[in-house]
Amino acid sequence: MRVALHLDRARVFQWHLWLFEALSAIPGCDVSVAFASESRPLPRSAGLLLELERLVYGLRGNSAIDPAGSMVRLLHDPQSQYRKPVEIVVDLAANGGPLPRCRRVLTPCFEAVPGEIGALASIMGEGVVTAEVHDSTCPTEPYRARPALANREIIRRSLENVLSCAVYLIVKAVQEPGRTSPASYSACSLTMPHLPVLTTGTALRAIGRVLRKLGRRVGDLARGGPQWAVALRFDPSSSLLAKRAATFAPLATDGRRYYADPFPFQHEGQTYLFMEEFPYATGRGCISVTKIDATGCVTAPRPVLEEPYHLSYPFVFKHSNDIWMIPESSEARAVHLYRAERFPDHWQREACLVDGISASDATLLRHDGRFWLFVAEAVWNSTSWDILSLFYADALTGTWRPHRRNPCCSTRR
Repeated sequence: MRVALHLDRARVFQWHLWLFEALSAIPGCDVSVAFASESRPLPRSAGLLLELERLVYGLRGNSAIDPAGSMVRLLHDPQSQYRKPVEIVVDLAANGGPLPRCRRVLTPCFEAVPGEIGALASIMGEGVVTAEVHDSTCPTEPYRARPALANREIIRRSLENVLSCAVYLIVKAVQEPGRTSPASYSACSLTMPHLPVLTTGTALRAIGRVLRKLGRRVGDLARGGPQWAVALRFDPSSSLLAKRAATFAPLATDGRRYYADPFPFQHEGQTYLFMEEFPYATGRGCISVTKIDATGCVTAPRPVLEEPYHLSYPFVFKHSNDIWMIPESSEARAVHLYRAERFPDHWQREACLVDGISASDATLLRHDGRFWLFVAEAVWNSTSWDILSLFYADALTGTWRPHRRNPCCSTRR
């Protein structure tokens, strides 16, 4: 299968390089780069806004919207599109110019507007951001995702979230066959309109918003960063849903850490509460436990599982007379299974269930004799709570296989 990325020379970004690498990793996929005859750069005010954000928020690393023209041009072979027919063109320029002849065209759009200008417009709006990949073989049924935004106030970060999901969506579309087989397709189905998305007034308002957030960011840093809390209620007489209201008591901290991701677990008549403990001094989460007695008294939390990488979301469950835990270890790009050798404070790693992906909040379900693992998979710079992938196995420590349509869905819900 031959795939060509159709790019605008004035808009070649890091996320295009991510897409090239992701498509090249598909077995049997030959990826090339072709450039449009015309260029339509992003508004200058957009570049100024993104640069201001980078300075104000101290953003580093490879951002989806960072220029990558010099790298991508090394991949460009001017004669490649004439030597062999192209099966799929991914139209990332969308400027109305001619495309290489092909059987299928995929065009990423954001709120029905193609290109990064569409992503910018959707982020700076008020509604839910929608990413779509329009397929020329089935124009009425685009591939669709509703990516989550880690912080809508930061345009650069939001662009990373949205464009990362767009990469996954394009890869998914390429891997699935077209719905029909037209002989060829050589014209754009969508064009990028001249939209006043970032007029001077809009850009100034956005820049003012960034500056107003600077004071809040300084305060957050002084407090040690974002803070979570665990709160408890002890009322066995009725459920929270029955009352539609309840009073919670926050779990006390010493100000040098926070607690998050609480998992209650009952064992031998005792109630234990496992949770993430995040000490500001280390900047790395571990798993702690506290015990709650019949009167609602809570013991001081103590760490029971630490690794050289961040741990959180301690999914604790019982199976075959043993107690197990699957903590989040996305920083290690693996999902590990632990068994309690001495409950609740001594855990032994038993298996690596899934390797090579950044998986958050792994949640296990047993259904019809088979184990299913639901994970929130982060791809490139997407958030860790909008792309759902599934894995399954016949035994808990057995061979875990990915669902054939992974990622199964992408939605902020």
